[in-house]
Amino acid sequence: MIRRRFLEQAGLVAFGTLGPDCSVTASQRASSARGCDEQSAQESAYVIFQEGGIVRGVNARTGKVEFEGKDARRVINETLNAAAAPGKTWKETVLIKGPIDLDLGPASWDPNRRSGIEVPNYTRLRIAGKITLVANARSAPKQVNYIVTNKDHKTGRQIEIIGGEIDGNAANNQHGIYGIQVSGATDVRIVGVYVHDCRETGVAFENVSRNCWAVNNHVVGRKDLKLFWQDGLGNQFDCHDIFYIGNVAERCRFWGIYIEGGSNIVALGNVCHHNGRDGIIVGSGAHPGNSISVIGNTVYENDQHGIRAHSAKASRGLIIGNIARNNAAKGGRHSGIVVNCRDFCVQGNQCWDDRPEKKQEYGIALLAGAEHCQVNGNNVRANKLGGVLLQEGATQCHIHDNQGYRTESHGMAKGSSPITIRHGLCSAPSAVQLTPRGPQPVRLSYEADAIEIRIHHDAELAEVCWQAKV
Repeated sequence: MIRRRFLEQAGLVAFGTLGPDCSVTASQRASSARGCDEQSAQESAYVIFQEGGIVRGVNARTGKVEFEGKDARRVINETLNAAAAPGKTWKETVLIKGPIDLDLGPASWDPNRRSGIEVPNYTRLRIAGKITLVANARSAPKQVNYIVTNKDHKTGRQIEIIGGEIDGNAANNQHGIYGIQVSGATDVRIVGVYVHDCRETGVAFENVSRNCWAVNNHVVGRKDLKLFWQDGLGNQFDCHDIFYIGNVAERCRFWGIYIEGGSNIVALGNVCHHNGRDGIIVGSGAHPGNSISVIGNTVYENDQHGIRAHSAKASRGLIIGNIARNNAAKGGRHSGIVVNCRDFCVQGNQCWDDRPEKKQEYGIALLAGAEHCQVNGNNVRANKLGGVLLQEGATQCHIHDNQGYRTESHGMAKGSSPITIRHGLCSAPSAVQLTPRGPQPVRLSYEADAIEIRIHHDAELAEVCWQAKV
């Protein structure tokens, strides 16, 4: 009865409705989500909720209120620390039942930084409802403020942050404030969190974090506020084995997903749209990175490029099966996919612009720093200037079999001299091979431009096999 009473007090259980299987009827719940909150409460070591301006941390096993007060930050962190007692090597679950208003304070590992919630190792933090950063939060002047972060920034491990809503209240705050920041940690999962209105990155992995996953999160920025720096999700400072899967990043000041360096970084099945710069950027900053895979994402109506592999020092990457459409939303020299790196494979992407006034210049652009890149099997039709741009300075790049940008063609021609052929190539061929058919010897020569090949011969009628290559 003690456990039941505190669940009722937290608003997670209605009187007389909790059965052994946690099942409820439609008349007893406003939505199925309420039932999910109830299930989470029963699985939790502690439940935290706010009532009448007082925040309480309740031991879910005893029903005892162990921590309470008006300072949500203090109560939440004391409760989390109690759940993750020293020596535990299994994850304890702590449920925060919103709405809760949260302020920042000096971080436990560095008093010059500011944090809200500090999640200890071996903790599963479930958020049900909304956590809102208070107006005029006690943030530091630099980009060292975190609404949610891990407590151990050197050897953090085994942390999950699941569900709920984090409101950064950007319009009523100042300085760079992250939504969720993970630093120096391994084996971290951030799943299904709605993060919005933060003045810095919504979900960030930093400082040699490893094996970290951001899955099915939704980050919405405030592009209209002209913030100093804001991305949807991202990593920097030599992270490894970072996975972004099924996230949505929209309307951020700069990039939807920002990948600065590291190795084995995977962006899979994300949607990035209406961001102030690129949908996804790879290899930016001082840590260019390698072994980066951008696969099956949809990037559209971003102000600049859809996907940009930026640094000439970045190497060994895959950009495969993405959809990049209607980018360059504000015009300018921007394309669907831009590559300025070494040893990248760009394959099976669809890059087009179907707006009445096309703005996306090229489907795919290989800039001067591109080296040993493969561009194969992409659909690059219907862009403003062309399918593929190969900028002067790009070296040893191979472009083959792309729809809307043919680099090789062949066929049969027959007729009197000159025989005129529309070759359908992306530019004038650099080489044309002609082979006559028939028993009589025929002298052959040709002229070629960006549209046609004209074959000259000395017979009344000739049949010629031709092959042309850019």
